[in-house]
Amino acid sequence: MLSVPAVRRPKPKRRTGEAGRRSHAPDGGDLPAGDIERSAPARTRALARAAALRLLARKPRTVVEVEAALVRRGFVEDTVQETVARLREARLLEDATVADAIVREAARRRLGSRRVAQILARRGVARDLREPAMAASAAAEALLARELVVRRFPGGVPSDRRGAARAIRMLLGRGFSAAAARRALGIDVAIDDLDEGHEPEDA
Repeated sequence: MLSVPAVRRPKPKRRTGEAGRRSHAPDGGDLPAGDIERSAPARTRALARAAALRLLARKPRTVVEVEAALVRRGFVEDTVQETVARLREARLLEDATVADAIVREAARRRLGSRRVAQILARRGVARDLREPAMAASAAAEALLARELVVRRFPGGVPSDRRGAARAIRMLLGRGFSAAAARRALGIDVAIDDLDEGHEPEDA
């Protein structure tokens, strides 16, 4: 009687609790959750540095922003802090650079010093660097406000109180101080009640 060779059945794929749970790997691939920190420490540090450098290549970032981004990518606190410290030592990560960029961009968009203060705080710029950035913004504020008024009212601001109020609301809505708004318009009116209903920000 002929013997029939046994058919070897493929083994079923093993499923674990990690099935379907994957986290984005800093080097561009996908790794199971937790695998990043189980890899060799040197490789983990290299992955963290590479991820941070890619972030910085796109635009200047604050220390707070880089720390948060690395945490989201699965790196533990010690790795994050070491990576940030090394980047700061190499002067590749500086809040001052971000503060300068914010002030320049605000000037380009004709935004006032109050708006600059909000952006600095939101992006986590170190507190000791916010004051110089605010001073730089405030120094150019009157000129920027006047340029904005000329652009938005090419025929001149209406001379009645309603026209002046509209111009002031527009300036306040773009983050200019009340004093800068008055100077830009060359008027002295009560504007304390005009903080609501600001004009759209589009210039």
